Amino acid sequence: MSSPWALALSMASTIVGARSYGTEEHPTNGSVPINNSTLDRDPYLDFQPIFADSLPVQILLTGMVLALVFVLFVHLLFTAQYHWPLARLNYALQMSGVCTLMISLLTTLIVVLKNTYAKSRDWPYMLDYIAQSVPLQTWNQSELVFWYFLQAAVSGIVNVTHIQFLTLLYPSSVEARLIFFLL
Repeated sequence: MSSPWALALSMASTIVGARSYGTEEHPTNGSVPINNSTLDRDPYLDFQPIFADSLPVQILLTGMVLALVFVLFVHLLFTAQYHWPLARLNYALQMSGVCTLMISLLTTLIVVLKNTYAKSRDWPYMLDYIAQSVPLQTWNQSELVFWYFLQAAVSGIVNVTHIQFLTLLYPSSVEARLIFFLL
């Protein structure tokens, strides 16, 4: 007669639909074993997205970039007394670029976390593996306008800041025209 633990394990695996495999038929790559001789691996793995498109990577990278931008913001605050008298326009452009980028990253992180939390409150009560796409499909017209305006503002201000900084490095008019032409 089998032990009570083996009986309980057998009943639990029957309830959840699991099956115990011998060591010779269990694959070592972590895919689901398939008894059909025509398939040598799990076909559903073809539809799994790459790890870079996963929700944990999206949250981690957005948080890391946000932390770096915050450090840059604090650095600009502490060096304002030296930076402002030297190049007022450059300092203003850098501060506005950092602030708009920080707002964009915070908005992205808040949207992703709120959407993930809302999805985890419904059946099957778990998190998605796939990264959230921002803007969301459910956004209304005003939210989309705000989002695209914010993205355009970040891109425009950062590019103008780079162009203006390059003209500070190369102050001659020929070099400035060349920079504007190439960029």
